Amino acid sequence: MNLSIFATSNEVERLSAPLRSRFMELHLEEYTYDEFSEIVRRLLNKRYRLDSTISEKISHEVWYTMKSKDVRDAIRISKLV
Repeated sequence: MNLSIFATSNEVERLSAPLRSRFMELHLEEYTYDEFSEIVRRLLNKRYRLDSTISEKISHEVWYTMKSKDVRDAIRISKLV
């Protein structure tokens, strides 16, 4: 049986060395605003059928007003729309 385990962390340095040694670490660059906005637009359209105008407004508010780069914040807001 093949088994793969994937894990993510925003602060890998807080994990213990023995735990970190069991994973191959990949470091990804943070999203740019344009990348974030595109991800939010596609996701909210697919999941909630929100049009581009509303999705773009949500991504703008999450990024600039909330100062967040977390797509989950955009999802939470879209559920209220």
